[in-house]
Amino acid sequence: MENRRRAVAAASQLFRERGVNGISVADLMKSIGLTTGGFYKQFPSKEALIAEAAQAAFGDMAREPTAGEVRETFAAGVEEFAAWMSTDSTDGLPVVATLVGAILLARATAGTEPSEQIMEPTHKALTAPQEL
Repeated sequence: MENRRRAVAAASQLFRERGVNGISVADLMKSIGLTTGGFYKQFPSKEALIAEAAQAAFGDMAREPTAGEVRETFAAGVEEFAAWMSTDSTDGLPVVATLVGAILLARATAGTEPSEQIMEPTHKALTAPQEL
């Protein structure tokens, strides 16, 4: 569990700094001293990590008000993720907001049928963003 937490924290930071496509699984794992094989023991895919790291980043931002460059960098990362989820960042923003909300609801109801019903389509959306 500690390795997973470290990977999510590092991904959250690196995605904000470099963007989702600016960091590979190998780069991420190297940054925390683990192997790529170790990544797949913790996450089924990079997309699963992206979802969890985005949730962590949103939570961090909500708990720690920041200004200036950090917030601007975070906003740019949100726009990049939205563009990745859709043909343009404006169209993708509602998709990202919906996915983040779905992930939060699923985690809040973890272990229940509603959680599974929320996560199944969310997972599909994250693994096939071009279809949204």
